[in-house]
Amino acid sequence: MTQRAWGPRTWLVVRESALWTGAVLGTLGIILAIAHVTAGITPLVVRSGSMEPAIATGAMVITREAPASQVEKGDVVTVRDDQGDRITHRVLAVDAVGGGAYALTLQGDANRVPDPAPYTVTSVDRVLFDVPYAGYAAAFLLSPGAWLLIGSVLVGAYALGLEGGRREKEAEPRQSTSPST
Repeated sequence: MTQRAWGPRTWLVVRESALWTGAVLGTLGIILAIAHVTAGITPLVVRSGSMEPAIATGAMVITREAPASQVEKGDVVTVRDDQGDRITHRVLAVDAVGGGAYALTLQGDANRVPDPAPYTVTSVDRVLFDVPYAGYAAAFLLSPGAWLLIGSVLVGAYALGLEGGRREKEAEPRQSTSPST
């Protein structure tokens, strides 16, 4: 009889680890979705160094939608520019322009000068906190390669589960089919 390099116990640990990892990631996804819908919480990935050292490239910022009337000098907010891109910078000035709109002068902490023009907004995404490096993980998890890897791990875990069940059945003692007297 040949012996496998990995025994049944090792396969069990690998299978359970893969399943728990999937469960934790799925739970986090559900929590973020509920937080977004119920509280306006949005996670965003920082793709530039304009806010360093306060917020590093690759960090994930957690934001919450707020009316522009609540924005104060010194807040870090995310707004959309004329092209629709998100800009996360610190507020230098807030000026009311009427109709519930405000002109925000923003500047990245690492930038020498303020942004070229104020952003006229009625609401912003206010940065609550950031998680260093989490943006890299999120960007990876949203890539096609990650989905392939995750799918492979889940299929492998399922196959290991089938193999483990088959081994347990083979290990069970066979019951006699003759009637007992």
